[in-house]
Amino acid sequence: MSVNPRVLNDSLNRNVFTTVAKARHIDFRDLVHALSPEPEKGAVEGSLRELEQAGLIKVESGSLSDFNIYYVTAEGLQMDRQLRRFASSAF
Repeated sequence: MSVNPRVLNDSLNRNVFTTVAKARHIDFRDLVHALSPEPEKGAVEGSLRELEQAGLIKVESGSLSDFNIYYVTAEGLQMDRQLRRFASSAF
């Protein structure tokens, strides 16, 4: 699967993605609390859908949506490495 990096042009998507990638796996409640400033729940859910459609993350459904666990895919790990490499070379 080819990942479309444009999904990361959106600052919320990029913030959500880097938070999930850093944690490797995280439940929805912890993810929302880890984002600063804390965005609306609906905005985070939309961002997660976009990232999942792009192949950067996957979701393991919990009994309630607050307990869904999000984790980074192999493609997501590659993208995270590229982002970190780019960020370190920019300075």
